[in-house]
Amino acid sequence: MAVATQPTDHPGAAARPLVLTVTVQLRQLESELGEMRAAGRQLAHRINQDLVVPANVLDLLAAHAAVPADLRPMLLAARAALRDTANQAEELQARVGRCA
Repeated sequence: MAVATQPTDHPGAAARPLVLTVTVQLRQLESELGEMRAAGRQLAHRINQDLVVPANVLDLLAAHAAVPADLRPMLLAARAALRDTANQAEELQARVGRCA
């Protein structure tokens, strides 16, 4: 009976370098994914914060009786578009949070 004295004599020895390479690649991908999650959260938060002031200004203008009637439809459309964008930013933030 032969005794395994060399690493290559072991049946799984040839696969070890591949397993190590794949493990290193997996850890690198996990690190990059974590960085992308953090960037996504930061971006969504920043977009949401940047939309607060204009959204509030449009709300105030919409409530103001002195806004000319011909401008009111544009004001309401702008307000709705801004709210939709804010909602999308919140959804992105939630989606990224679920990936963590």
